[in-house]
Amino acid sequence: MAQAKTRGTLSGEGGVTLDEPSIPVYDAETMELLVVLVAAGSQFNLATIAIILAVILFSSAVHESAHAYVAYRCGDWTARDLGRITLNPVAHIDPIMTILVPIISYTLTGFPFGGAKPVPVNPFNLRHPRRDMMYVAIAGPASNLVLAVAAAGLLHLGGYKSPILSQILIMGVYYNLMFTIFNLIPIPPLDGSRVVSYFLSHEAADSYARIEPYGFFIIIMLLNFGALRYLLWGTIQFCASLLLLGPYL
Repeated sequence: MAQAKTRGTLSGEGGVTLDEPSIPVYDAETMELLVVLVAAGSQFNLATIAIILAVILFSSAVHESAHAYVAYRCGDWTARDLGRITLNPVAHIDPIMTILVPIISYTLTGFPFGGAKPVPVNPFNLRHPRRDMMYVAIAGPASNLVLAVAAAGLLHLGGYKSPILSQILIMGVYYNLMFTIFNLIPIPPLDGSRVVSYFLSHEAADSYARIEPYGFFIIIMLLNFGALRYLLWGTIQFCASLLLLGPYL
């Protein structure tokens, strides 16, 4: 929808031909979306905070429900019997992981991360324990990726015309991408580590799992002192740009 156009050449003094710089020309719809994106990124007030909290709670509920549902489909009814296949965020809130840890992590690293109440999975109930644990783990990040793509799609289909709806959708893209990418980090107990474990031998997987009690401390150190924070934000920004502006570039 956006095309770069040139107006040909200009003749300067002495017969020298000068090319006029190429100027991107966008249609009205694209310009309106760009204005919405800039406005959404520049506003931060109580309404924005409320939207962020609503997006995070809903996205977390979808993430945890996806874990519980796939576990149920693979033979383990534990989470289902505890009422975890629900979009009610109250069922997934953990006072420490959902409230305290994000505050501490943001204070220490500038990158808020945390989690919901862990979904209980009994691997002995799964039909194929190692494979099914990988499916259960990947279901959470996959559900957030679907939400991010859906939010971007709704934005392009006309959601950008409503200031409130556009802000909700843009936040939905960013925070669901953050949930997706962060949870795929292969450090126990994050979901990415369950995927890695499936491809390891039983002995290597057991040794790998011993990292889990120290996993969040390792993540905090990497976010605070290493390049992980910049790598995460860079990846999130790149993916968000593809979803939000890709069709217009």
